[in-house]
Amino acid sequence: MFTAVAIMLLVEDGLLRLDDCIRDYFPKSPLQWQAIKIRHLLNHTSGLGEDCTDVKNEFTDEEYLAQCYEGTVAFEPGSRWMYSNIGYSLLGIIITNVSCKHWSIFLEERVFLPAEMKTACMIDDFKILKHRASGYEMIDDEIKNQQWVSAFANTLGSGSLYLSLLDWMKWDLAVAKRKLLSEHSWRQIFSKTRLNCGQEYPYGFGWEIEESEAHGLAYGHLGSWQGFTSGLLRYDQLGLTFVAMANLGETDIQFILDGIVERYDTSLRIKRIEASL
Repeated sequence: MFTAVAIMLLVEDGLLRLDDCIRDYFPKSPLQWQAIKIRHLLNHTSGLGEDCTDVKNEFTDEEYLAQCYEGTVAFEPGSRWMYSNIGYSLLGIIITNVSCKHWSIFLEERVFLPAEMKTACMIDDFKILKHRASGYEMIDDEIKNQQWVSAFANTLGSGSLYLSLLDWMKWDLAVAKRKLLSEHSWRQIFSKTRLNCGQEYPYGFGWEIEESEAHGLAYGHLGSWQGFTSGLLRYDQLGLTFVAMANLGETDIQFILDGIVERYDTSLRIKRIEASL
């Protein structure tokens, strides 16, 4: 959701457009990328799959892109929905190249500081951070320290951020007050994806769009990385947000988040319907 906001800031700056072909930004990419637009990366309809890069290896952006170019496009862009970490990693590189500063620095200057998210930052295993939690994994029924990943893997736009609970509160306040971006940009972020066939898919730009049993739409996202899991669910009309964080990689954060929501108010229960697209 933060990478998506950074892209929309660049759109408002007039430095890129949602319907730009991504080959304009990656001229060495294969011809099959010609039909992929920036909006396809934002809403996971590009046809690019999961990231198969070995996260223990160090890469330059160019080496990482070369690996991405070897993959195939699974379907016509815009015709289906399929979650793609590659898509958001590419968006991070686009932000870096267009803004002439690393996407994490762009986020710090244009999102974190204005939103007063004072401890939000890109992951840096070498930096000493006050109150940093450790991530863990369950291996052979025993809790272990999370497996090491390369410094490069911790710089990709598909994740790579540290946030405290206070950061989440500040972020939620910025979203509630529609700060940082214009109302038009926020509407696009929270709009369902319209596929080529005309059918809608419940995902915006970096936000899942779900429906509660009695209170309309709710917006949120789950994530996991380096022995951590997190989830956020915002009931926009009610001004109510739930956040769950855990430092065990195998934690079923969806189950915990749903449980907290239901204990707060059963009418907020989300209708869980598996999408078939």
